[in-house]
This record gives sequence, structure tokens and C-alpha cells, in this order.
Amino acid sequence: MHTLGQCGFRDVECLRSTNRLTACRRASRAAAAANGRKGGRPRKVDDADAAKARQLREKGIAATDIAKMFGVSRATVYRYLADDTAA
Repeated sequence: MHTLGQCGFRDVECLRSTNRLTACRRASRAAAAANGRKGGRPRKVDDADAAKARQLREKGIAATDIAKMFGVSRATVYRYLADDTAA
């Protein structure tokens, strides 16, 4: 299996191999999506917890305390709070 870095852009067979590999990856992802799976890390906070975090923040509880309650980082809390204001 070759990568473009190993090819030097001159080896036509290497480029074909890379294209086949890319097509195979796309097909695998499409098959997974058809089965209801998607890539990436699972979410730590679901929609119900995000709503609870928003309510706590509206009551004046600090983001640091909310983060400790849910076992996530403060940045994660801010990310979910920002998603609410963007919508």
C-alpha cells in the first residue's frame, strides 16, 4: 500500500493504488452509514444533559461547577452553551 508521499507524483501505478484505496474507504463509510453507524467519538453529553446544563447556567451556576457535575471539561460546557445561542 502506497501513499502520495511515497509516490513523488511520478509513479502512475502508485496514484491508481491511492485512488482505489480512497474509493474503498468511501464505500466502507457509505456501508456503515447505511447501517446507522457514523464515525467519530461518542458524545459525552446527550441532548437532555445539555438542556440541564443550560438551565443550571441560567440559574447562575458557574461553568466550572457544571463541568464537574457532568464529568466533562469546562470547554465542553461552553461548547454546548454556544450551540444553544447559535441555534
